[in-house]
Amino acid sequence: MTSPILKLFSGQAWKRVALRTIRNLNENQQRKRVLDLYHILGPVSSSDSQLAIVADGLWDNPNHFFRLRLFLEAQPNIASMKLIGIVRTSGDRTIEVLKTLGFSQFVMIDENPLYCPSTFAGKAQEMLESVNSHWDLLNLTLPYGVPAYTFYDTVLKIAKHPHPPLNSPLWAQCLAEFLSYCAIYDALFNSENITQVVLSHPWKSEYATLFWRALTENKPSYHLTGYCDGIRIRLFKNTDEYSTPIEILSFDEFLNLPIPVHKKLVENGRQYLTQRESGLSSDINAQYAFHPETRASSKKESLKALNIKPGRKLGVIYSHVWFDFPHTYAMKNFTDFQDWIKFTIDIISKSDDMDWLLKPHPTETWYGGVTLKEMCGDLPPHVHVTPHTTDSLMVLTAADVVVTVHGTVGMEAAAHGVPVIAADHNSYEEWGFVHQATSRDNYAELLKAAHNLPAVTNEQRERALALISITMSPMPRECGGLKILCDSSGPQLHKDIVNFYTNNIDAINCERTNIGTWQHESSSSYAVSVKLKHFLDQGLGSHL
Repeated sequence: MTSPILKLFSGQAWKRVALRTIRNLNENQQRKRVLDLYHILGPVSSSDSQLAIVADGLWDNPNHFFRLRLFLEAQPNIASMKLIGIVRTSGDRTIEVLKTLGFSQFVMIDENPLYCPSTFAGKAQEMLESVNSHWDLLNLTLPYGVPAYTFYDTVLKIAKHPHPPLNSPLWAQCLAEFLSYCAIYDALFNSENITQVVLSHPWKSEYATLFWRALTENKPSYHLTGYCDGIRIRLFKNTDEYSTPIEILSFDEFLNLPIPVHKKLVENGRQYLTQRESGLSSDINAQYAFHPETRASSKKESLKALNIKPGRKLGVIYSHVWFDFPHTYAMKNFTDFQDWIKFTIDIISKSDDMDWLLKPHPTETWYGGVTLKEMCGDLPPHVHVTPHTTDSLMVLTAADVVVTVHGTVGMEAAAHGVPVIAADHNSYEEWGFVHQATSRDNYAELLKAAHNLPAVTNEQRERALALISITMSPMPRECGGLKILCDSSGPQLHKDIVNFYTNNIDAINCERTNIGTWQHESSSSYAVSVKLKHFLDQGLGSHL
């Protein structure tokens, strides 16, 4: 038997240590280059004004600070605004980056002596005394009217578990932290004249509490992020909009666009979907989902590759990352993804009039934690589990029906003409191309009727393609914006930022101008607004 000490000194162990050390040195070197660049560029603002903008340094990601700089530079009167940064501790290295942008004041949410979590431990325990189920947790009444699912999903994320037991100490710990954040942000808003809030994430307690505190005072709040190779900015004007935290266009707004713009969006969506399925997007989900080199080209070959006998209809359940904010769109039919998948398996196990395939989320192993296969247990012969590495388009080609809670596959499947059952709230429910579950019982009925769902119409396919263009496709190249790698791309992000300022300053200036122009408009979605204006400016219709 090999002892732990011998394993520690094995060649493979030293190799891993060496590689990790080299990676860290490389990342630190690249990070310093970006910091040096920001020092040369100088602060965006150095004012000590009474008017303040609050932004976060809670997420240490180079793309976040790059986007934040562009956003702030595009602000009118930015030179006369005080910049306040939200960080965890006084030792956070993100403070150094924020200072280069001109942040002069910092709120350390984990070092507040007055409002530390221990101050609220008793209150948290008291609030949890009457909790007897996970539904009870989701029905807790929290300050500002913040939905309890933000606290609930925070526990799932920290635990890396789809359904932490009620006796987990994390519930009390995270609730005390939640209450401490509320008190800290109360003090901040009571002492400063805050004009707006700009955050890297809308979920998780430390972000959600700040968003809601701002929105209760009608302060504009921005979710500044990156998605599918571009910058995305979602403006929240009120708390009702919080349940759709991504860039979006309502279906009514879409209908009011000129028909030529509809056609342009459909074609743009079709082109992007082809590109995405070819593995050419840097989006981490697409990178892990699509593997053209292993893909069968026909339905018959796809069924064979999946070991599914032809002759019966096939339904595919596309699962989710179990603990990655299941309530993104205010899920109401289930407590979480574990509740959903167990309920789903129970129904389809009894629905043997067709075959069923359970498809793990492509990033399941990247996130870690429990796997779909581990959650399934024993399954009847007509229900199967596919490896998480299986090409998503091949599975879609084999499918006769697709089931998801709120995944992008809802749009992708409908665009390919495959009927979709959506188990809960999502970004596309009002667009009319999925079978939307209105309740838990209604979802069960949809699953039972899956073998007999009507075909997707051409109009529904085109709606799905248009929404893919709106919510996923990057801006057209003619808009002059930046193509930015996925935030998960590691040290390469630092290199790209230096390269942008060295070799692509025109695109930076264009992106900054686009952001500034958008901020004077009524649209709540930055990239969507720029794209629509571009299509309209091509002579396809009159301006909105």
